[in-house]
Amino acid sequence: MGIKNPMNAGKGPILMACRDPGSANMLVGLHWLLHKSQNGTLREKFLQILNVDQNARLRINAWGPAVNVWEHYGGAPHDVGEAEADQDQEFAWACKLVAVCAPTVLVTGLDDVDAIRTRALWMAATQQGVRVVILADNDTYLLERCFDLDRRRFEPDIIVVSNERVREGFELENFPMKNVHVLPNLAHERIKADGEGFNDLRSEWGATTDQTLVLFVSLVGAEMIEKGRKPPFDETQMLYDLLASLEKKRLSLPAGPHVSKPFLVVRPHPRENISKFEWMKSAEFTFPVIVSSQGSPKDAIYSSDWVVGRKSGVVDEAILREAQVYLLAD
Repeated sequence: MGIKNPMNAGKGPILMACRDPGSANMLVGLHWLLHKSQNGTLREKFLQILNVDQNARLRINAWGPAVNVWEHYGGAPHDVGEAEADQDQEFAWACKLVAVCAPTVLVTGLDDVDAIRTRALWMAATQQGVRVVILADNDTYLLERCFDLDRRRFEPDIIVVSNERVREGFELENFPMKNVHVLPNLAHERIKADGEGFNDLRSEWGATTDQTLVLFVSLVGAEMIEKGRKPPFDETQMLYDLLASLEKKRLSLPAGPHVSKPFLVVRPHPRENISKFEWMKSAEFTFPVIVSSQGSPKDAIYSSDWVVGRKSGVVDEAILREAQVYLLAD
């Protein structure tokens, strides 16, 4: 299915649903574009893709880490879901939601390989003749996540990616190219336009003004191996290496940037099992080390002197916010 004529746009709501923080950031970006952005040209492009008019109602469904993303944005989902159940229960729930909501279009992000509810919604919407639009929040593992509950490749009516290189990757896999559209990443567009203040977390973290606050952005890696996807990084080893480097007052060895009086804040990924950091409570370091998920990513970024980590949603946000970022190698 291609883009339909917006003059024939449906009258049902836009049903937005997500679990993962990256997906939620894309849907928050869409909400911002439709209701707050001054970029009328980009708004019209997305309205055309969604096949709705500017006054279309929204029905926002979020669960898991996505709920916090919406709360940090300043809005609340209409429906906050419980933890995911098994596939049969999720599919039955999704069929009922789509039938009752009667949306014109279902818009989701591209939740990770272990997400059940999002895929149940894709299948329920398709079964009931509702268009499915996916907004990809990054450039990696996209095709690997395009599958339904039966592990068959899922081809949405439209998937929006952020650059031509990614689009070409879909083409190489014989994906229907009329379904793949290149448009700016809405999470990034919202961040670039953000002029609001932030909550300084330094005092809450216990850092003094003369300490160099290093924010380590951790990732959900070991957890995904258990779900069948091996990431090209080891977040635990990255943390070990950073701790060893900070003992030498550097961000990496042998010659990374010098750091005087380091204070390390480890920020877990929202889906990370924080028990992996328990060992740090009894470990001895020559500088302060804490694990904290306080505040929004923006709060944490602006409260830090350095943001350290591999490319990720939070690190990308730090770059867009022109923070001092030190990228760790894969």
